[in-house]
Amino acid sequence: MKLIGYFPEFIKRPLRPIYWAIRTSRLSLAIFHRPKKIDLIHKYWEAPDDGANLPLNYRDADSARGNLITEKINKYANTDCNILEIGCNVGRNLKALHSAGYTKLNGIEISKNAVNLMKESYPEMVKNLIIHNKPVESIIKEFSQGEFDVVYTMAVLEHIHTESEWIFSDMVKITKDILITIEDEHSFG
Repeated sequence: MKLIGYFPEFIKRPLRPIYWAIRTSRLSLAIFHRPKKIDLIHKYWEAPDDGANLPLNYRDADSARGNLITEKINKYANTDCNILEIGCNVGRNLKALHSAGYTKLNGIEISKNAVNLMKESYPEMVKNLIIHNKPVESIIKEFSQGEFDVVYTMAVLEHIHTESEWIFSDMVKITKDILITIEDEHSFG
C-alpha cells in the first residue's frame, strides 16, 4: 500500500522544532490538549453552528481541493477503482472525481445537512454514490479488509477525537492499495 501525505516541506522544516517543543511541554498538555468529549465533537460536525464549517461554504468554495485529490488519485489509480472519502461533507471532492470519470465513489459524512445539500447540488453524481451518513466510528468496522482501492481524507483527521484514534488502523485495513491523507488544506490552490 502507498501512503501519500501532503505537508509542504518548506512549512514543516522550520516549524518542526517549535511544534515538538510546544507539544511535549507540560504547559501545552495542560492548556491545549484538553479534548472535548467525543459526543460534543460529533454534535458540532453534525450541524456546525459557528458559520465557519457550513456545508454551503464547502460547496461554493473554489475547486482547488477537488483538483488536488483528483490529480493525486489519477497518478496512482484508474477510473474503475473503488474509492472512499472519509468526511466528504457536501461532496465537492467526490464531484471532482466524478467529473474526471471515476464511478465507484463512496463517502462517509456525519452531517445530514451536508448530505442533503450534496443530493441537491450534484444529483447526477449521487445516483451512483454510496453515502454513509454517520460518524466514521459508527461505520468503518463494517467494511471488509481491502474493500477500497483508494481511501482518502482532506482536513478531517485533525478533528478525530483522541478516543477514536483506533480508526487510523482501520483505515489501513480497509485500504487495498492507496491511502491518501491531506491535512494541510491551505498550502495549495
